[in-house]
Amino acid sequence: MKANLLIRRFLWACSAVVLLAGLTGCPFNPPRDLTGSGMDMFCPITMRLHPLSRLTVSEGVGQLEAHVEFTDQMGDVTKGVGAVQVALFAYDDFAILTHKGRELGSWAFDLSTPQVNKAAWDPITRTYVLRRETPAGTALPSGRQFVLSATFTLPNGQSLQDDLLLKIK
Repeated sequence: MKANLLIRRFLWACSAVVLLAGLTGCPFNPPRDLTGSGMDMFCPITMRLHPLSRLTVSEGVGQLEAHVEFTDQMGDVTKGVGAVQVALFAYDDFAILTHKGRELGSWAFDLSTPQVNKAAWDPITRTYVLRRETPAGTALPSGRQFVLSATFTLPNGQSLQDDLLLKIK
């Protein structure tokens, strides 16, 4: 009798955890079909602007530090070869889908050569750290939000894209 009650309580607790995970939006990603037979299986298939990315202002000069992270088809962080285009936009409440307002600056980074690729790679965060000053005269008031956008183009022409909301720190 006691064992039956314990089993019922255990099953109830398990179902509550599953229900709670579903309600809170816990992602469930089924495994991908792995493709590739050589080094192409480690090619980036997703990119994200890491939350370590930041926008700072010191002595009136804006500094952008974008942390770009790639993952391969197995979900592991990986390096990539290609070109990254980074743009900073003013936040616009009325641009409902993207919130991208006026473009404040745009920068290109070429990660195609081993020297540049190695110099931009940060082994601690496992991201590419891309730093640039914002254009002179760009107003970056504190407390305002900005949209950082990055597009990575692989040598085969395929593109990966991500956006991130930033505040000045």
